[in-house]
Amino acid sequence: MYSPVGDPNKELNKPSKRMENLLEKLADLNSSIYKSMLLKDQFLTIYASHVRATARRNLHQWVVFAINSTIYAFIELAFKFFQNRHFFLNYFLCKITTAISEGINNEIKRLKHMEYGYKDVKYFLIKIHQHCGLLNQRLST
Repeated sequence: MYSPVGDPNKELNKPSKRMENLLEKLADLNSSIYKSMLLKDQFLTIYASHVRATARRNLHQWVVFAINSTIYAFIELAFKFFQNRHFFLNYFLCKITTAISEGINNEIKRLKHMEYGYKDVKYFLIKIHQHCGLLNQRLST
């Protein structure tokens, strides 16, 4: 049974050649996952910035690391962030996002697909209000 501590009688608790080869193979297999996790953690530091200049610097560093990562998805994402960096950095001026309006728009799209062919626009608007929580579902009697 393998113990991470190893045998105290062995010189410097060195892993065997077989174990070293196995560890190298695991490192090679998981290098892209490891790089991806590091890039994700580094990306979160951008949002931890409170000043736009710091966020710009962190974003620039992240873009450079992502392009050098050799992971196609991150390279593509880095170029998109670089091209639209002014939109991305505008968040740090007012700390306002469009998350709520995007969520409502997605809910409307989902409703349209579920109930294809609403004939009455007023009824469709009522359904939107109902599903988005803008309509009190209790009826006063």
